[in-house]
Amino acid sequence: MSYGSPSGQDVGVADSTSPASNDHVPPRNRHAPPTTPAAERPAPPPSPPPQDIGAILTRLFALRGYGRIQGDRQLQEAWQTVAGPELSRGTRATAIKNGVLHVGVSNAALLSELVGFHRTELLAKLKTDFPHLKVRDIKFKKR
Repeated sequence: MSYGSPSGQDVGVADSTSPASNDHVPPRNRHAPPTTPAAERPAPPPSPPPQDIGAILTRLFALRGYGRIQGDRQLQEAWQTVAGPELSRGTRATAIKNGVLHVGVSNAALLSELVGFHRTELLAKLKTDFPHLKVRDIKFKKR
């Protein structure tokens, strides 16, 4: 039985002694860009200068919110120190925005007491005991 082409002619199998026509050309990936010699390639862009590890960690902590957690804890400790155990039991310092300390209050009676009787005293204590917080006012809100 012979294998042939559709035209009916016998197709011979190349023997090992005859050179194949594509032996000298390596196979090329059609999807790969043509390679250029190193002398013709553009230089890579310059790398940025090394940065201080402290600056990098500061940015990372800020992005991850670690600074907020520590700042929130410090704010709570400052508020508890100024307000004392009795008032701090029903309150929670939530934030300082534009120099205004925002304090959440658990009930309306305590809110009324804080606004009417304790606000100026608490503000004065905050300014003297914790000047780095730069609190200029206190806003109480029922939570």
